[in-house]
Amino acid sequence: MRRMTMRTLKRLAAALLSLLCCLSPAVAAAQSLAAEQQLNACYTLMTLSLSEGDFEAALDYAGQCLAMDELLDDALRADIYLKQGCALMYSQRFEEALTALDACLTLLPGAADAMLLKMQTFAAMGDTRSAVAQAEAYLETYPEQTDVYSALGQLLAAAGDYAGAAEAYANYIASVEDAPASAYEMRGQCLLQMGRYEEAVADLSQAVDRGEEPQPRTHYLRAIARMQLGDNAAAIEDLDVCVAYLDAEEARMAEDAQYAARIDADVLFSRYYRGIAHMQLGGYEAAIADFTACVEDGVNAETARFWRGACLLDMGDYAAALEDFAFCSEAGVEEESCLYYTALCHMGLEDYETAVEGFTECLARNVMSEQALYNRGMCYLQLGDTEKGQADLEASLSQGTARSEAE
Repeated sequence: MRRMTMRTLKRLAAALLSLLCCLSPAVAAAQSLAAEQQLNACYTLMTLSLSEGDFEAALDYAGQCLAMDELLDDALRADIYLKQGCALMYSQRFEEALTALDACLTLLPGAADAMLLKMQTFAAMGDTRSAVAQAEAYLETYPEQTDVYSALGQLLAAAGDYAGAAEAYANYIASVEDAPASAYEMRGQCLLQMGRYEEAVADLSQAVDRGEEPQPRTHYLRAIARMQLGDNAAAIEDLDVCVAYLDAEEARMAEDAQYAARIDADVLFSRYYRGIAHMQLGGYEAAIADFTACVEDGVNAETARFWRGACLLDMGDYAAALEDFAFCSEAGVEEESCLYYTALCHMGLEDYETAVEGFTECLARNVMSEQALYNRGMCYLQLGDTEKGQADLEASLSQGTARSEAE
């Protein structure tokens, strides 16, 4: 945007000089100078407002510039329409933006910035077909600028059109001799969003191999794709890279109060997902360590506390698990699961009467009904109530049979 502004200012200076040369000195001194200064002021304020993100002000100044039609040549008029179109696009007034950009292209056919802004506008509107057509039109005019496919991919991904974005990145990768790691990462991320996990892992692996140094976000995305495929061991290897990066950044911030780490928001969840992967593999101690770090650092803390409770329960530390489930239940996190797991904790602590109350509430709320019946029956047997215990165990078998037949 800055380079475009400088070129326009040069054109404006040339246009003003031409106007001055055509007028008599007396008229120029009395009238034209003030008009040109007004145009220059409006144009400058339009440009500044646009760069500062004040789009309404930019549109107001653009209108004032266009109203001084007699002072404009086609090149300057086209540039004003371009800036007007940009402000309208970022104001989400898409149809008006397209009208302004078309006006620019009518005056200045092949204007690269206008063509790219039209592509961006179509993408923001969700009109993938028109955005792709605009990219192709741009390539017809500038055949060497295949980066337009990469730009289109970014726009479509930001608009949530992951299929269109993946196709755009595929076109970009095919158009260059040696595509950069970033192109594979972005396509891999789109494939991940689409649930095409094996393809996502392949692209993200390409990105890892092509990168000059480990990129935490690439490893994070590949870890998530691998977890979706059930490859938790490989996911942990990726997440180890991410956690090592987080540890290094945290150490650096501790040493230097002036250092501000710029950590990708997704990568912050690396410890949480590593905990999930460890838990899936039965590595409860490692999982608990990761979940505890999340609780202490405030990263997805409530859900991490729930899963820590689940790990503690599986390890037989019922008292500690009970504390986590009590907290989560109070916070409204996984309330139904907390209800069932809390009853299991009381059962593990041999507090069978309280466990019976918990399982009974589970049955009333239709939470894990078969398991609740089975476990309540076992608790009744421990309490010496054989009749109720037998009835619950028989009921649990009947429910299981009925569910199997229904399935």
